[in-house]
Amino acid sequence: MIKKVENIFGALFPEGMRNFKEVIFVYYLQLVQIKEGQLLEIIEKIPPKIKDDIMSTYEMIAKKHEQKGIEKGIEKNTVNVILRGHQNGIGIDILAKITGISTKEVQKIIRENSN
Repeated sequence: MIKKVENIFGALFPEGMRNFKEVIFVYYLQLVQIKEGQLLEIIEKIPPKIKDDIMSTYEMIAKKHEQKGIEKGIEKNTVNVILRGHQNGIGIDILAKITGISTKEVQKIIRENSN
């Protein structure tokens, strides 16, 4: 399989087709269930110029996933602050000001997470 991928990416993409390479690479990753170690092994065998483009795409994907993780962490922390504050008697208006979200959203979070 590694040899096939190496041949495909090494032969299909002449210089100047970077965007197309990125699209094809992302599409390939979505189709194939591949472990990170295998992916890195494949990338090591690809010609240097193409490898640089693929690594840039790989880093872009990783950064996007990292950013989503950070956003989810912030959202989870905001929910926790609202719930703990509410449990300790802090008013909805104050929780909205502390978290920077609307009072309607604070009420919604409390309603969705109340037991």
